Amino acid sequence: MKWAASLLLLLTSLAAFAYEDAMPDVNIVVDLTKAGKKVAPPTPGHPVFYYPKMAPYTEEGAVFANDQPPPPPNAIAHELAVALARQGYLVAVGKHRPDIVLAIIYGSINPVYVSVPGPARHKSAQVMLNQTDMVAMVQGNDVHGLDVAWIRKQILDQLHYNRYFFMVTALDFNTFGPGKDPVILWRARISIPAIHVYFGDVVKTLIDKGVPFFGRDARPQHIEIPTVPEGHVEVGTPTPKNPQPAQ
Repeated sequence: MKWAASLLLLLTSLAAFAYEDAMPDVNIVVDLTKAGKKVAPPTPGHPVFYYPKMAPYTEEGAVFANDQPPPPPNAIAHELAVALARQGYLVAVGKHRPDIVLAIIYGSINPVYVSVPGPARHKSAQVMLNQTDMVAMVQGNDVHGLDVAWIRKQILDQLHYNRYFFMVTALDFNTFGPGKDPVILWRARISIPAIHVYFGDVVKTLIDKGVPFFGRDARPQHIEIPTVPEGHVEVGTPTPKNPQPAQ
């Protein structure tokens, strides 16, 4: 029937629309130090108490116009505290002495290019000045596979996008303070390409997807975040154009 064919075409179009407009993957990598590997991740029953130190929104690398301002810092801090509490990380208040300090940096990191003379005459090549920082954001401190062509290409392809990120560093509270050499336990980097989105659109996704990996050695994880268009399809009762007389 024509109505069935039309419905199938509509659903197929919606599926294609959802696929094409799907959000980029969230990239998560957590580096544990030797000291961090000796500390068991918390659970709600055995929490870890932390003291937060949150930096203001930062823009690293090239700055682009027309970016929307981020949500208020207190809103971001609240969202992060709620997600951390679900994993057993509790803010140290009252009688609770902190076990760790969480140094939190968030914002955007964008590639910076300069032109240098190329191998051919009158040709120039583009060189990324902050490639080391961009690689660390998506691969962490321990990068593997750069000697394999397809892995190297996969990594380098990620570097050409502006990215929104959270970077959280856990430090042993006992080693934190003036005149002390703080001991890093772990560092988590959560990022997403800034493609058709602003930081306010993805901040909750970055937090919710990244926090469960905190305190655990996690090599680059790519978590797909599909975007399904809002709306619904209403199908009425089909009516044949040429009804047959009842027998």
